[in-house]
Amino acid sequence: MRHRVSGRHLGRSTPQRLALYRSLVTSLLHHERIVTPEQDPSIDPQWFYDVLLPQKLLDVLPRTSRRYHALFVDEAQDFQTEWWVPLLEVLHQQAGGLLGVFLDDSQAIFRQGQALPQIEHTQSLGWNLRNTKRIHEVVRRFSALARQALPCGPEGREVSVRPYDDDRGLVAEASRVLHRLLVDERVAPEDVVVLI
Repeated sequence: MRHRVSGRHLGRSTPQRLALYRSLVTSLLHHERIVTPEQDPSIDPQWFYDVLLPQKLLDVLPRTSRRYHALFVDEAQDFQTEWWVPLLEVLHQQAGGLLGVFLDDSQAIFRQGQALPQIEHTQSLGWNLRNTKRIHEVVRRFSALARQALPCGPEGREVSVRPYDDDRGLVAEASRVLHRLLVDERVAPEDVVVLI
């Protein structure tokens, strides 16, 4: 995705080019007028993104001079091994391209033996800045990284665990919690986020 807006972005005075992997590949293919069967409903979307797009990107790279001086990969624990090859090819190697990789193995969704590229310097973050202290205490039971991290968020409200048996139970339990928050406690709807 290309942002053509002048002004400050991430503290910089030049326009920023931020892309998800899929957006980056799609943008390069579109720029080079490479046609993909994206609209064909018979094509498996997983195969499309995991196999076809990386291959199309490798095909187009010799025909384009477009390279990036810095690439940042967030949630790299879920990044497919096949995606690294074309991604590293769009990194501007001659100018000492910067590759930033951020991951948390305890948050891995896909366990398929992903391999990271060789990384010169690693840094473990010893702080949990994302959650309240009470959420952090609950998560510590399930994550070795959380046990090592220092919780830096606010105290937060008491954590409530609500078991359910099936999708219908999930909806019923979520409805009860939302009713309590929105009606009984009068929490503003814009202050409530439901993550499933």
